[in-house]
Amino acid sequence: MTKNTKNLVFGLTIATLFLFSITFGVSAQNTTQLFQANAVNFQGFPEFFDRDSIMAWDLDIIDIDLLSQDYPDITGEDVYVAVLDTGLAANWKDYFPEERIVTRWGRSFVDKAVMQDEKTGKYEPRIIESRNFIGEHPHGTHVTSTIIGYCIRGAYVQGVAPKANIIPVKVLETYYGLNWANFGTFNAVAAGIDYITELAISNLEKRFIISMSLGALATTTDVMKEAIDNAIAANVVVVAAAGNYGVDGMDTPGSYAPVISVGSSGWASWTPLYGYNGEWIVTYPDGIYVSNAWWTRDVPEDNSYVSYISDFSGRENPALGWDQELDIVAPGSWVVGPYPYGLGQSHLPWWSEGIDSFGQYYFVGGTSMATPHVSGVVALMLQVNPDLTPAQIELILKQTADYIPFGGYAYVFNIFEYTFDVITWGYDGLDAVGSGLLQADAAINKVFEY
Repeated sequence: MTKNTKNLVFGLTIATLFLFSITFGVSAQNTTQLFQANAVNFQGFPEFFDRDSIMAWDLDIIDIDLLSQDYPDITGEDVYVAVLDTGLAANWKDYFPEERIVTRWGRSFVDKAVMQDEKTGKYEPRIIESRNFIGEHPHGTHVTSTIIGYCIRGAYVQGVAPKANIIPVKVLETYYGLNWANFGTFNAVAAGIDYITELAISNLEKRFIISMSLGALATTTDVMKEAIDNAIAANVVVVAAAGNYGVDGMDTPGSYAPVISVGSSGWASWTPLYGYNGEWIVTYPDGIYVSNAWWTRDVPEDNSYVSYISDFSGRENPALGWDQELDIVAPGSWVVGPYPYGLGQSHLPWWSEGIDSFGQYYFVGGTSMATPHVSGVVALMLQVNPDLTPAQIELILKQTADYIPFGGYAYVFNIFEYTFDVITWGYDGLDAVGSGLLQADAAINKVFEY
């Protein structure tokens, strides 16, 4: 990388080095039996959403199922979630209803000085703002799908806040000169934050959330702190990923205390109480099987017992020499969603004849995937009580989280080697848990008390 690597912010993905999600690249194509054989144009919202609905494991484990039963009208309506990421794929209308994406407010903030830095070793920010929020990398599309849900072959996979309004803000760019690397700079991200702050100030009757599945293993810069502080002062709730460096510590901006930081959890493949009933494992009457269909199965209600902390999840590490605060964890292991990646895929309609449309849907993991779960729940909270402050929201999330042991272990199936790995956390004294596992129903019930 360049001499000024400290100025770079990466999205959280492990398949590509620069994204804060961990793209494992495992296609969901073996789940064909779950969906209608004949694809239909998705823009028939909301009828489609209501008719065919799938609850994936990651929403089940944070009790969106229980919340939907008790309060079906709490959907995040009239709340705005700005997804600061790689933008949306060119064919985003294949996955999302048009009315959920606020295209008039979509923006791009690209730091054109990055390539200059690569060539000369000198960095001076040069932020270019545009209305083109379309991005080459599908990271932002996958993140968005967790918040509002998505269409796959005529069926709707539920989102945390299906009627929230998404503002796509591209702050991570694809740089072909760096082998298709995807990243941004602190200055570009700060510009995106400032933009949402301006929207919030100009639209005081609306509530805004900033969701950032991005970061860098570095101390928070003054420009980032100022942007975040200004956003929170404008009553904008800021949520960010903890990073994918595990015991090496938390990434900024998630590590910055005023931000609601999110670590990653998963569903243990085997537990003494429930046996083989988790990631990749499906139990049938005649045996135990490895199956791609596990992600739609029911998760036991003992969430804190069946959950584990992902080994890549960033955690508080005082040895880094700067302050870090981990607030909460949410599902970030093996989350299915649209991920149109590879030559031409981002421009192919998912209903295309002769094209394997399921190659556009992948299991992806990382604190990137955990973050939008929290952002979506915050949207639900703000629909119920738009007067909540960012500090009150953070406190409620922490108070209502499910307990996860500070030091624990879990048996997790390794799909690449077909073995069980023992995942441990906390025995090194580092806090990987925060206040525990996000719980949507408990958070909403707490909001009613305000």
